[in-house]
Amino acid sequence: MNQMPASIEAEDEQLTVYKDRFFQSFRRPRTDAARAVVKDITNQIENYEKRFGLRKRKRKKADQAIFEATIAAVICDAIHRYCEDPNGRIAVTRSKTILGRKSRYRPAALGNTLPTLLDQLCAPEMGFIATAKGRRSEIMTEDGLIKAVGRRTTIQAGAALIRRIEENHLWFTDLGTSETEEIIILKDKNSQWEKGNWLEYEDTAETNRFREELRSINEWLAQAEIEFYHFSDETVDPAARRLRRVFNNRSFKQGGRLYGGFWMNLKEDVRRKDISIDGERVVELDYGQMVIRQLYGRVGVRPPQGDLYDIRPREPHRGSAGLSGTSMES
Repeated sequence: MNQMPASIEAEDEQLTVYKDRFFQSFRRPRTDAARAVVKDITNQIENYEKRFGLRKRKRKKADQAIFEATIAAVICDAIHRYCEDPNGRIAVTRSKTILGRKSRYRPAALGNTLPTLLDQLCAPEMGFIATAKGRRSEIMTEDGLIKAVGRRTTIQAGAALIRRIEENHLWFTDLGTSETEEIIILKDKNSQWEKGNWLEYEDTAETNRFREELRSINEWLAQAEIEFYHFSDETVDPAARRLRRVFNNRSFKQGGRLYGGFWMNLKEDVRRKDISIDGERVVELDYGQMVIRQLYGRVGVRPPQGDLYDIRPREPHRGSAGLSGTSMES
């Protein structure tokens, strides 16, 4: 199996000394207001190209689709980041080596045309995106090794985009995610959350079934009346409902946990206090030793009383020679 990093720039992850969020290239407009902003900016970029003679001929249909998807992804992610933190930045790569790679985990929008479009969106005549070029340097660590440090190139909403955000009152709920995003992920090892290399794989009847099951769940979540009331100080995107299923250790038999829901990283008291479903407060049920009880139920046996995870012998074992009658624990 081929592998790719969990993010497009994980190869040089050690270079980052800042907490800039990575570019979310599957971001798309979800409401008419957001779509109108994206369409207006797309038209302005096309007019900019004509004015300065940057294109000799009209784009082919496929290239036009990539062009529009790339602008939509950049603009929508910049809006999203502005809603998270007006001063927040997004880390991007301009490396053609990285952008030229093909993967089931990456959209066509994350291709070699990205740097050119970023330059146009950042142009003084446009001002939709502000950019800060990355800087790298080398330092010597305490153990005498040379390590590269610095900051990647970052982008954020420019003045022209901020004006449109505020005029249209855009918020998280105006943004969505492309249906083309891969939601079945295979990792090379079992690590916390989604960290680790994501592996390429060939689809099978099993992976197709996993994907269709999860799409069905995501469709329900997208339509569900889930509200987040912001009683706490948490900055939360209540539209972040698309779940991903992550498998570990190069096997679709290991792992399979779900990630991606906005509620998953909230503190328990915030989940209970700030979330409602169909206008009703939520409750959280905690079943003790649930997995073991399910296994007992599967074989039709009533579980014993007490701690089912306690596998110590229930009765003392007879000791070896010379220790007859001594209780021993395994």
